Amino acid sequence: MPVPTADFTANTQIKSSEIDANFAYLTDMIDTANGAVAVKTTAKARAYLATDQENLTNATATKVQLGTETYDLGSNFDNSSGYDFTCPVAGYYLAIGQVSWKDTDMVADKPYSGSIYKNAAEVAAMQGFTAAADEVFTCPVSTIIKCNANDTISLYAKHGAGNNNQDVNAGSQWTFLEVHLLSTD
Repeated sequence: MPVPTADFTANTQIKSSEIDANFAYLTDMIDTANGAVAVKTTAKARAYLATDQENLTNATATKVQLGTETYDLGSNFDNSSGYDFTCPVAGYYLAIGQVSWKDTDMVADKPYSGSIYKNAAEVAAMQGFTAAADEVFTCPVSTIIKCNANDTISLYAKHGAGNNNQDVNAGSQWTFLEVHLLSTD
């Protein structure tokens, strides 16, 4: 039996009203020059820590205050109080985060971590131990998360330095969270 095909060379337009209701949030279905269909989504955001987050409490997971957005196409990221990405639809989301620990007051051979949380529960983490005091230590973490509409995704930092004066580095390249909708259910 032959595989069904579609001819997109005639600049066919696909209307969102013709797509299953689960895909209503997906927008900008376009024909590309080579005839393939590309789907863009507005459910994507990137936010970062603009000023150092200081004096994190020992052995306590602390939400990183990602107060500056690089982009937020669907207005799903709260960069003013909750510091969460709120999923607009059910689906699979790619979350990429990084926590960079400031080199001042670092304690050698102690654990430092960065974690991604869904609905205030840890779903992925990267933990490491510094080899020397006073050196920057970075914890990159990523995962694909199955979420429901209105679930939240956040970035957390935690250390076990034995004191309450560990700081997280600010800067778009140092401490950030990116979340992109990959597909709907």
